[in-house]
Amino acid sequence: MNNDLSSAEIRRFNDKSQVKLEDNRSHVGPKYEFAFVITLFIISILISYNHLRMNKIHRNMVRHYEKL
Repeated sequence: MNNDLSSAEIRRFNDKSQVKLEDNRSHVGPKYEFAFVITLFIISILISYNHLRMNKIHRNMVRHYEKL
């Protein structure tokens, strides 16, 4: 079973998904890029591998926000 996607297919999927996204966030407070938030979340999960709790992940996200 071959699940390899070509770069053209990935680009097409990305273009289609970006068109359909709506920004329903509040106008209050800062807005962060989605890729930045996901990267920070993944790094925080990897750092807190022993204790996967949301408060631990959130603390790591706050702690490492300035570094990124």
